[in-house]
Amino acid sequence: MADNQTTKQPVENEPKSSVRQLTYKIAFPTANGETITPHFGRAKYFLVVEIQGKKVVSKQLRENRSHEGMPEHHGHEHNHEHGHHHEHHHEHDPEKEKQQHAAHGKLMGLLDDVDIIFAAQMGPRAYDDFTARGYTVILTDIRSIDQALEAYLDGKLKIS
Repeated sequence: MADNQTTKQPVENEPKSSVRQLTYKIAFPTANGETITPHFGRAKYFLVVEIQGKKVVSKQLRENRSHEGMPEHHGHEHNHEHGHHHEHHHEHDPEKEKQQHAAHGKLMGLLDDVDIIFAAQMGPRAYDDFTARGYTVILTDIRSIDQALEAYLDGKLKIS
């Protein structure tokens, strides 16, 4: 990535009133628009919530096609503790890594206008790719999107 990389920052807009408010977008991986899915990259949709100040001003459900054409994830299920990334010791597969990197690029295109990403779990490559490009990633064990959003807006979420 070039040295002139810009970091994604919430944008301040000048509303009609004289009070300046922060406007930003948060993405939640979901299968139904209500709960955060357990695996970030395999989510069927992303619910993108636009926030101004501490108010929700819009919600948009975006279909995730970034994983289409990718082989199934490891072929087995994983249970991870909250806040931990996948830590697996599989054989180095350059082709698989190239596919994952391409999928992350598609996801970044889908979420280009987003500032904050919530996830229950996220692999280390995805985490590194997103944070390196200026996204704030919040790992949470809260499954309800509304509850996670409320906790975030109320400042009750511990952000690492």
